[in-house]
Amino acid sequence: MNIADQKRYLIIHADDGGYDIQKNNAIISLFKHQRITSCSGMVPAPHFRDFAEQMRARPQADIGVHITLTNAFRSLEWKPVLPSENVPSLVDDRGCFHSKADFSKHVQAVDIAREIRAQIKTFLASGLTPSHVDCHQGVVFQQDQFLIEYATIAREFGLRPFLLRWNKFSQSMIAAQNLSLPENIVRGITARGPVLDSLIMLPQDGAPQSQREATYRMLFKALPPGLSKVIIHPEMPADNHQQDDASAISRYADYTIFMHDNIHDFLNENDILPVSWGEFPIK
Repeated sequence: MNIADQKRYLIIHADDGGYDIQKNNAIISLFKHQRITSCSGMVPAPHFRDFAEQMRARPQADIGVHITLTNAFRSLEWKPVLPSENVPSLVDDRGCFHSKADFSKHVQAVDIAREIRAQIKTFLASGLTPSHVDCHQGVVFQQDQFLIEYATIAREFGLRPFLLRWNKFSQSMIAAQNLSLPENIVRGITARGPVLDSLIMLPQDGAPQSQREATYRMLFKALPPGLSKVIIHPEMPADNHQQDDASAISRYADYTIFMHDNIHDFLNENDILPVSWGEFPIK
């Protein structure tokens, strides 16, 4: 596929496979109804085995390794695939991953490299065939050496690393998150494609579904030519579970918005072409 043809291509991607059963079921449902074009799974997450079992029944699905090196909440207590003594800088005093805020204060690139390789190998051993890798909470973008290890290892396994082209969009993201990624490093890593021209990911802020959908439409309409990606975090509610926190409300809204025809009709009307990672060659 040629992304230099001035058309607008969009990867519709669902994150966090393996996190819990409700997220697994939402992703499977969206794939079943051909509402998403990509997803990724978290090897250290407690329900990865269920996710892998369900995804093995859908070998045509475009799936990636969602490299997981942090705990979003201290209560999660997620741990590396490798023994903690093999990746000592990745863990806190409980043997669990650090938070995103503490990540770069403690972690060494050598341990990141070891754990990334282990997670990809475990993913492959589960019987899944990934097309790409991305990173939970984007922590590999916190330092240039982290990013180099991540991209190098992905290509070592013949996988496409999630990367953003050096342009006004990526520069604004780098500045907004106070990252210190040098231009020459980013340009060097992204010289080999495929590379994203823009990214959409809405906060899990509990906004009403109608407002959330309107925001998606606005951002989709403004997409530049080239390859873009929208990351959604779908979740189906548990039985008899009240959707009463902002994250759960947003996740269920993502599931509902992308399950319905309206948003897909909007993409079609605006000549935005849904694609998967696997449609683009690795350079």
